[in-house]
This record gives sequence, structure tokens and C-alpha cells, in this order.
Amino acid sequence: MIGRDKYRPQVATSHVIEIEAAGQIRPLAYVRELWSCRELLYLLICRDVSVRYRQAAAGALWALFKPLFSVLVLSVALGPFVRSQDLGGLPYWLYVWAGLLGWNFFADGLSRAVGSLVNQSSTIRKVYFPRVLIPIAALGVGLADLFWPAALLSVLAVGFGCRPGVRYLALPIFIALAALMALGLGLWLGAWNVRRRDVGHITPFLINLGFFCTPAAFYRPAGGAFSRLLDLNPLSQVVLGFRWVFLNQPYQGSALGPAFVLALLILVGGLAYFHRSERSFADFV
Repeated sequence: MIGRDKYRPQVATSHVIEIEAAGQIRPLAYVRELWSCRELLYLLICRDVSVRYRQAAAGALWALFKPLFSVLVLSVALGPFVRSQDLGGLPYWLYVWAGLLGWNFFADGLSRAVGSLVNQSSTIRKVYFPRVLIPIAALGVGLADLFWPAALLSVLAVGFGCRPGVRYLALPIFIALAALMALGLGLWLGAWNVRRRDVGHITPFLINLGFFCTPAAFYRPAGGAFSRLLDLNPLSQVVLGFRWVFLNQPYQGSALGPAFVLALLILVGGLAYFHRSERSFADFV
């Protein structure tokens, strides 16, 4: 009997971890959980970028084709009605390009964030992770798409006499404002889209409506009731900020603070609603 225990099979003890949705969001715990999943967020962004341009002959150059086509259409349709003197001697197509750069980053990010949960339905059913990483990763793809058009615009702006300066350091501020708006609205609409797929069909119409409420394709005169009305839209600050950074167009920035406050309120409300709704995502996707 000596040494009997030596040959007894060892049974590994297992630990069962029960994951249960919290009743209410705890901000610090939620931030720590997101920080612990930062590598997963990086992998999600890399995967989405790879899938976006996989088996595409032009590859990342497709990020240039969309703004170029939009600029071409708007230049033909609206260019003859805009005076170059109002734009500081700059051509209309360059003026529009700078505005569309900020608007497209917001619009594309919002569109991807709204459909991201439904598109990742198989992943949501299989494994637990903070679901909010999915719409955040959708915005990361927009950052990758923003690089090449912004780089080309910088070169063209220098060719038209717009020398780069310290104002380029402010570009992340306007990108952050557009990202906050896209993520905040994307969390609201994305959570609704899981239960009601009509939201995914309505979103393009809402984006088109927002485009006409933002001075992305037309000249915004300084001062006046019309300008004050446009300033109520936080995306107007993004468009005007991009034009100031790349083309050195006049920009006061007095409405930038209220725009960030509104964007943060939308984001906080979106996070609260998203957290309350995510416990049932697997039942509807």
C-alpha cells in the first residue's frame, strides 16, 4: 500500500466564474474594466481595418476616393455660386475638402458604430467582454481612414500658400469633439438598433439631415443670426476647426466649450443607456 497515493490520478480543481450584469453603472469600475481590455480594443481595430481593405486592389487608397468624389460633385454643383474672395482667395474645392474631412470622420464613425453590434452578433453570443468596445473600435477605423486625406490636404494647402503652424497642434481637439459626438450618438442608436433594426435604415437619413445643418459644403459668414444658429450644432465647430487648422480660415472658437459640454452629455447618456441595455443584446442580435 506504500506509494498508493503516488499513482492516484490528480483531479484538477476548477473555478467557476459567474458573470452577471451589474444593476447600475459604477464609473470607476467601468473605466478599470475598459482599461484592462485595451489590448482587445487594439485587436478589434486592427481586425476591422484589415477586413475593410482586404482583397481590395486599391487598398487604403479607397479612403481618398470618397472625399475626392464628394468634393468633385459639390464643386460642380455649388462651386460656380461661391466667390473666391469670400474664401480668402482659396479655391472652393479646397475649402470644401477641409470641411468634409471633419464631417466624414463623424458621419462614417456614426454609421459604423450604429451597425457594429449587429455585425458582431456571433462574437457577442460567444464570449463576454465590455460590449462598448465594439462601437469604439468602429471609430478607430475612422481614424485610419482620416490619415491619408488629411496628409494630402496638408500638402495641397501648402501649395496654395497656407503655411503649417502651431494651429496643427489643435487638430486632436476637433477630432476628439467629432469622436465624442459620433460615439455618444452611436451608443444610443446602436443599442436601439439591436432591438429595432429600423434604426439602421433611418440613420443614413439622419446623417444627411445633419449634413445640411452643418457648414461642410457652403460658406459660413462671420456674425449674424445664421452663424449663431449654426453654432448650436457641435459639428459646426468641427468643420470650422478643420478649416482653421488646414487653411488658416478665421475661427473664433467661442462656441467650442459649449459644444464639448453637449457632446459629453450625449456621451454620458449614451453610456448609461448602453450599459442598461447590453444585458439583453445576446437575445436580440
